Amino acid sequence: MTPALTRALWSVLGAVAVLWPGRLIGPLDGAPLDGRLEAVVIGIVLPSLWWLDRRAVSATWVRAVIVTLLAWKAVSPAVMVQQGLCATTTAATPLSGINQGIPIDEPFGALRSWDLRADLAAPQPACTAILTRPLAVQEAFPAWFLNVTDPMGVKREFTMRIRGSVITGAPHALSIAVDRDVTLSGHVNGVPVEGGSMALAAGTHEIDLSLALTGNNWRFEPALDGRSLWDAALVTTTPAGAVDRLVAAWGWLVPVVLIGALVAGVVSRLVRSLRPTPITLAWIGAATGGAIALGLMPNEGLHRAAGIIGLGAIAVTVPAGLRNLRGAFLMVGLPWLAFFAALTLDQVGHFSVYSPDDWLTYQVAGHRIYMQGFWLEGGNAVFDFQPLYRWMTGALHLVFGDSSVGEVYWDAACLLMGALLAFHFTRQRAGFRWGIAAAAATLATFTLGTPWYFLGRGLSEIAAAGWAFLAIFFLLRARRGRLVWAGSAAIMAVLMFYTRLNHLLFAGFLLAAGFSLRTPATVAALTRGWSRLRRLPPVVFAGGFVAGVLFFMWRTWHYTGVFSLFHGTSLKVNDTGLRPWTLLDGEAWSKVGHSLATLVLMNEPPRLDPRALVMIAGAVIVVAALLQTAVARRVPATVVIIAAGASVSAFFAHAHGYPGRFSIHLVPFASALVMIVAAQVANLKAVRR
Repeated sequence: MTPALTRALWSVLGAVAVLWPGRLIGPLDGAPLDGRLEAVVIGIVLPSLWWLDRRAVSATWVRAVIVTLLAWKAVSPAVMVQQGLCATTTAATPLSGINQGIPIDEPFGALRSWDLRADLAAPQPACTAILTRPLAVQEAFPAWFLNVTDPMGVKREFTMRIRGSVITGAPHALSIAVDRDVTLSGHVNGVPVEGGSMALAAGTHEIDLSLALTGNNWRFEPALDGRSLWDAALVTTTPAGAVDRLVAAWGWLVPVVLIGALVAGVVSRLVRSLRPTPITLAWIGAATGGAIALGLMPNEGLHRAAGIIGLGAIAVTVPAGLRNLRGAFLMVGLPWLAFFAALTLDQVGHFSVYSPDDWLTYQVAGHRIYMQGFWLEGGNAVFDFQPLYRWMTGALHLVFGDSSVGEVYWDAACLLMGALLAFHFTRQRAGFRWGIAAAAATLATFTLGTPWYFLGRGLSEIAAAGWAFLAIFFLLRARRGRLVWAGSAAIMAVLMFYTRLNHLLFAGFLLAAGFSLRTPATVAALTRGWSRLRRLPPVVFAGGFVAGVLFFMWRTWHYTGVFSLFHGTSLKVNDTGLRPWTLLDGEAWSKVGHSLATLVLMNEPPRLDPRALVMIAGAVIVVAALLQTAVARRVPATVVIIAAGASVSAFFAHAHGYPGRFSIHLVPFASALVMIVAAQVANLKAVRR
């Protein structure tokens, strides 16, 4: 096994170890990541550290931590019961109907939560969720199912049965606070709970409660002498055994200590290897702290300044060892991710209510995939809505639970990948500072411009761009002849296409990443560069992508009998009508012109917008390079070709509404071109002086 494959295997094992749902309730107990600390540490900090130092998994002590945590998680189910209360939520009648065109069939009326500790796949689940904390508001309840039931017109009358065992070491007064739309009934030790309170002696107590849920004002906060039930007693779904009693006081610390040691150790490795200067550390700390403060501010208008924080890094003196992608991540990316971690703290452990549009469609389709087992069908026989994102959002819910905070993290990471790609292109031609400017300009365009409202909204555009950025990074690695990177790039390109079908033609232009970034965008230079290209990586990439496209067509044939690429898709709504036989059709070109204007100006209907300045300038540079003007001798062909390819879909498909949606994947390339040209102009002026 190669070292790279070994590292990949240990990385997967590490992810399994930290995400494996724990039997013991704690701040880092694994999926679902419904606590603020674990959402940030496991959802952002650990992936960031892995990216910064992927070789850390080769260290013996890191592997020892992973094995210890895996062993703890594997042994626990055999000797311990699940801590928390078993909640089983059901509707008054079986659920059968259509939501967003997707069949929903729950013959037993089960209302499932995205909780891997519960019986997600059981036809009649014993637990639809595990309660591990007080529920102060409706959004804190395991009630993501409201997104399924409300659009179906189901009357909001649900029953949540809550069962479990509570062990107390001393007499206590039990109180259960509920809100006006919750009717509490049930028993504790067979004695009816009256008025939501009763006295408990020391010992074991069996809880069997029922909450009748109507309206929107929900609350369930059981307490012992004013302290949260989970803090004051040992709470388990079934009666606790001797081992449970033995480890209850300290067992939750095991993953905390192990993950804490992992974070501290990798950070220490990074500091020793990167050797940042005090000035660099001061900037990273100040920028990250400022981003956190900005994210915590209640003024939503100020949040849009998050993208410009990285511009300050241009003035920071950075040691040679950090003038690379890792340095750009620390200087620009770390504040970016810290902002979104702070911004979304209130979303952790709380479900979102989705508007009845694309957003809700992907969520409902994810429910049908993961909870009803329609893995290939995915909710629809044909994809009037984009295909892959429904599988993605379901997977994110398995990690983060009912909350949609994982989709915010994912979108933020994808846009950061685009910024780092702009940095890489620019740094190669103009140096580190101009690369930082390109990365910051990319993020600023995303937050100040129209794409801002896409972040975390649960739509597929940003995710598709993220797969495209990964495919390009892998193709850049494949230039050295490693076919595994070409194959990986093909997989990313297929995922890009599945996520947004309008990226079909874009995939072919990604092959321009095979050219050296020193190759200018002139015909003569491209001819010379073509003769020096390695032939096998592009073949592997193209073959893998074609296989993915054929599989998509086979799936359509499997469900409809039509072997087609666009049968049943939204092309019929967004088609500009441009075809070889309509090249002289004014109406088709009118639609194309409108589509291109929307793409460049990032507004629908098209209008000039200073926030789209980077896109406008980038488009001018691309056109100038394609016309072989003097600009072509100064900009890398790779970026020009990919940017042009990112625009091709606008000739055939046009987005109605959602301004800026088709521009997201193009912003990093426009930013890179603008900064490369700006650097060259600055250099010419310096030479003349």
